[in-house]
Amino acid sequence: MRTERALLTSLRKLWALPPATRSSEDYTLLGRFGHGFAGFSKAGLCALVIPISRLAGPVAGRRAAGFELVAHPTTRCEFQDHGTTGPAAALICTDPDLRHAFAILALDVLARSDQKQEWSSIVEIVDEWQTLLSSQTGAVSLEIESGLWGELWFIAASDDVDRGCLELARPRRGRDRLLRE
Repeated sequence: MRTERALLTSLRKLWALPPATRSSEDYTLLGRFGHGFAGFSKAGLCALVIPISRLAGPVAGRRAAGFELVAHPTTRCEFQDHGTTGPAAALICTDPDLRHAFAILALDVLARSDQKQEWSSIVEIVDEWQTLLSSQTGAVSLEIESGLWGELWFIAASDDVDRGCLELARPRRGRDRLLRE
């Protein structure tokens, strides 16, 4: 199995391609990642489509600055020789400037939803991310949330992710020292 960094690199390269969409399809799938598919939405946005076991009744998606989670009662997912038809969750990057950071979210959702391909478990993971990206007293501004996405990208791109997390969590002088090195 490929390492997380290799998966992240593959996903980012795939989403760096020009969107190849077909007008008759909601999603153009370009690669399989675990139990999900990476590609582009009909609007040309980066998307991760995960076939799920079922949708029980009406469901509510999630939306934040930079991404949205949408439930589809019936979706045809076909890539190379593998195809499925059924309910699916689609995680869509709504801000193309955040696609590199969005790849981290997408891989986390894939990794953590591996055992249960259920809508509720995917929503739980996305809710955790929304909580992470919001303050204790309420939602943060779009600028602050974009900054948090940027910090996530910075950590993921560093040579030493553990050290990057520690340095960014320290007071401001830690961030300055990390940037100089």
